[in-house]
Amino acid sequence: MSALPFLTQAEIDQICEPLTQPGAQRRYLAEVLKLQVHEKPNGRPLVARSEFERVLGAERFGLTQNSPQNA
Repeated sequence: MSALPFLTQAEIDQICEPLTQPGAQRRYLAEVLKLQVHEKPNGRPLVARSEFERVLGAERFGLTQNSPQNA
């Protein structure tokens, strides 16, 4: 079974804990974690799994989003 293309609401809830309101979650994901966030019709955040992994991966290896990877 392959991973879903977008983070599930349960994953977003866990990442944003203790925030529960959709607007607060969107702001946290976009402004604090610097993720590209879209809004679902119901107001909840929509984040591509690849976007989350791109940003998380950069932090995991001590790189900023704009640093050259082969310095």
